[in-house]
Amino acid sequence: MHFIHACKNEAQRIGQRDLAIAHEKLPNLHLHLCFEQPDSSEQLGRDYDSAGLLNLKALAAQLPLQDGVFYLCGPIGFM
Repeated sequence: MHFIHACKNEAQRIGQRDLAIAHEKLPNLHLHLCFEQPDSSEQLGRDYDSAGLLNLKALAAQLPLQDGVFYLCGPIGFM
């Protein structure tokens, strides 16, 4: 199972505690955080996994795109 979360930076990240608990309990859960505009104090590899807008190329590196079920949520402009 893959959980990909995209937001501007750490200040806008949601559900941190719940995701950390789920990650500990579910060994097949893979988390990927994409920050569009990381803060200068946020470090790639420590605080987030990729920078900029999330795109198909970034997703292809993380997911089996040919065979999967996908759920997307967010505002229409984000999709």
